[in-house]
Amino acid sequence: MIVDSMTHKEVFQELDRDREALSDWWRNKMRSHLRQIAKCRQFPLKISFDYTSKRKIRYYISTVFLDRHTKRYMSTVIAFRWTAEGLTTYTSRLCKQPCHVLKVHTPHFWKRYAERAKVNKSGFELVKHFFDRNALGRATDEERLVPRSVRYNGDLHISGCTPDGVMLGALEDGYYIARTFITYDMCTGRQQKQFSSLRNNIVDYDSAYDEMTEASKRIDPLYAWSRGKKRHLNIKNE
Repeated sequence: MIVDSMTHKEVFQELDRDREALSDWWRNKMRSHLRQIAKCRQFPLKISFDYTSKRKIRYYISTVFLDRHTKRYMSTVIAFRWTAEGLTTYTSRLCKQPCHVLKVHTPHFWKRYAERAKVNKSGFELVKHFFDRNALGRATDEERLVPRSVRYNGDLHISGCTPDGVMLGALEDGYYIARTFITYDMCTGRQQKQFSSLRNNIVDYDSAYDEMTEASKRIDPLYAWSRGKKRHLNIKNE
């Protein structure tokens, strides 16, 4: 269970305790959709679920299949935390799924996204709206662009471009903390050039899958999640 006093690190540790049961539940749900996937004529195909764990943690899981063979897919797993300040979300993952940077979206981020992207939704529905539209993006650090003296508490500033706009935040203790959101028409000066370049390089799901696989092959010992006949998440054969 997530409580108000938990740090981000403690929240992610709690999510890790859920991961095996979450993966088993997801795998069983996917088996019930094998016929739908096999008969689909247009890919990518997105299938989404809500899930509440035994630890009373609520999740939103969205899986995009790139072909009917169910071997090439990408999953977005979001966990929800409500506090007095508002809604905070955390990226989680399925067993063996690589996730090089764990992300936190703060209450202020969700407030600004709804306000500036003109989305008339809140809470769970707002988060689903955002991730359904902005699952893919491009991020860059500003180490060479932002003087150390203006970094937030000395942490590295990071910008992430999505189809809807730009996430602004910092890398803190290995976590990407998304603090606020701006639309592209709010960008000025140097931002226009920098963010326009990132926006133009947002790729489709096929390219994103290939990039993720190559990155995992180089630096992530869990690369085996996407290779071979005995993958942990093989929904047909397990």
